[in-house]
Amino acid sequence: AGLIAGIFVPIATFGFGVTIWISLPAAVLIYYGVKLTFSPRGFFEKLPKGDFAEERIKLTRDVLVQADYALSSLAASVEHIRKRDIQERLLHLHRIASDVMSEVERDPKRLMQVQRLLTYYLPSASRLAKGYVALETKRNPQQARITQAEDMVVRLDDIFSDYADRLVMPEVEDLDVELRLLDDALREEQLKSS
Repeated sequence: AGLIAGIFVPIATFGFGVTIWISLPAAVLIYYGVKLTFSPRGFFEKLPKGDFAEERIKLTRDVLVQADYALSSLAASVEHIRKRDIQERLLHLHRIASDVMSEVERDPKRLMQVQRLLTYYLPSASRLAKGYVALETKRNPQQARITQAEDMVVRLDDIFSDYADRLVMPEVEDLDVELRLLDDALREEQLKSS
């Protein structure tokens, strides 16, 4: 925008004989016009305006900020876990949560489908990972606690996957409808040709 406005002044002044007092204010208008036209869009700009939309955006932003903190904490704990399969499962939880957060950031209307995952299960998984690290560092950990924590990691993996699948359910339902329509159309074609 600055480059275009900067080029406009000498072209208008020297090329077309416009006075500098007219070309400078015109360059300022051109600068803001180009900047407004080509500026990158921020997140949540496509939602309708109004109090409800602003509250939804604020809620989504707050949830994502807290979820990002829990996600970072989970990643930090996973680095210190020695048992490989538990580390891999917790990394899988991290990937799922990260993908869900990206989807919610792209489309805040989907927050309601996964809000419990981001506000309850993700912070709980982060605390569980931190507690598991503490169990592993004990000189004589109770095997029953370790087993209980490992079982919970497995169960959380199922829950995280279930919540991630909820985000694609509308597309899957649309596919089911499309498949039924195509099946009906193909049957009609077969009846016509026989």
